[in-house]
Amino acid sequence: MLKFAMTLPKRMISFVKKSFAGIGLALSLCWPYAVRAQAPDSAASAAATSTGEPGTTATAGDTADFARQRAVLDNQKAWAVYHYKVAERNCYDRFFVNHCIDQARDVERDALAKIRAQRLDVDAAERAARAQARDQRLADKRAQTQAQAPQREAQQRQNAADYEARQAEFEQKKVRRTGELPQHAADAKAYDAKQAEFQQKLEQDRAAAERRAQERAQNVQKFQQKQRDAEQRAKDVAARQAAARRKAQEQQQQQQQQQQQQQQQKQ
Repeated sequence: MLKFAMTLPKRMISFVKKSFAGIGLALSLCWPYAVRAQAPDSAASAAATSTGEPGTTATAGDTADFARQRAVLDNQKAWAVYHYKVAERNCYDRFFVNHCIDQARDVERDALAKIRAQRLDVDAAERAARAQARDQRLADKRAQTQAQAPQREAQQRQNAADYEARQAEFEQKKVRRTGELPQHAADAKAYDAKQAEFQQKLEQDRAAAERRAQERAQNVQKFQQKQRDAEQRAKDVAARQAAARRKAQEQQQQQQQQQQQQQQQKQ
């Protein structure tokens, strides 16, 4: 066997060595991913510890842990994707490239499947915690309502008693008003008489005011007519005076002409 191996061409021996070396390196690269892919189980165990056994309802106090658990799962998902990318890049330096990439992809797929399953568990635990918190609030409200029932009943009885007292007081006032109706009628009659007298006086004052307003308007018209008459008389006087002056001037001119004619005849 050793002799047969010694007789193989050196190129074939180098090829076989590189092939086995590539397989060993691919396995060495995939093995850490498989180990890390199991890391989400720690998050699942932490979620189970905080929320109880699978199938049990989580308490409302654990609600704040769900965001942290999702953050852990998101980091694990990013870690798995990152290592797949690194393994894929390293596989291109190996002989069996496709086989190496398939193995890395299987490792990533298994890790992501576990992470998704744990994410569903966390979501279910959160829904259960919210449902339990809601049920607890309803139970507390029912207990508070039952505890306050005697107080409400006492308040209702007090309200009923107050209502009866107000009704009795209203009936008493009604009786008093019925007994005071004649006096109210007399007062109403006197009030109506005063109102009628006041209304009559108001009408008289209004009529007197209208008459005074008419008289003032007539006086204004008379004054304006007097003003117009005075202006007309002044115009007439001025016209007569102007006519008299013109006539006097004409007479004076005629006299001067006559005197001039007489003087001319004497000459």
